Amino acid sequence: MLFGVNVVAALVPCLVSRFIEPLKRIFTPVITGSVIALIGISLIKVSVINWCGGEQAKAFASMSNIALGAGTLGTIVLLSCAKNRWLRLSSVVVGIAVGCAAAALSGSFQLKGVGDVWFRLPQLFPFGFQFNSAIFLPIALVSLVCILEAVGDLTANCLISQQSIDDEAFRFAAERRHSCRWHKLHGGGDAVRVPQYHLLRKTTA
Repeated sequence: MLFGVNVVAALVPCLVSRFIEPLKRIFTPVITGSVIALIGISLIKVSVINWCGGEQAKAFASMSNIALGAGTLGTIVLLSCAKNRWLRLSSVVVGIAVGCAAAALSGSFQLKGVGDVWFRLPQLFPFGFQFNSAIFLPIALVSLVCILEAVGDLTANCLISQQSIDDEAFRFAAERRHSCRWHKLHGGGDAVRVPQYHLLRKTTA
């Protein structure tokens, strides 16, 4: 039943996204930032428990578990500070890989829960499709919270990177990238302004 409710609740962000412009007055940076902060604070407990080995770990909070977590986190932080953008983008994946490799060398990495099948195609509605309106309302509210989180993440990233989230700025950047590619294909330089691109397109049409 919960699976069917989640499928229907997934349509809520799709519908709300059509009205994101007027909702910007309601979802201010203070609101979205507060939601992100609360979500992050609520995840601290889960992160610390998993760092120490998990709730059912026999050697909970042992030095080996703490060292594995610290090594993984340290790798992610170091790669995030690298000058190469590809290293920064892949910092989380590389950190997880380093942590798994270190766990395998120490004998803490186990694949018992995976089983014999490593790859399997997903099944459509494996638990059936049932809907309950009483459960739908709280799940829909959770979907709205996810929207707040997404808006807050985008706003924070744009503020940190000093990029505008205005539609015109996105459109101008897209046209500029397209004009540069067009100019390169026709023997031009690397830099070309958008008005020049439109002029070239008109003269060659």
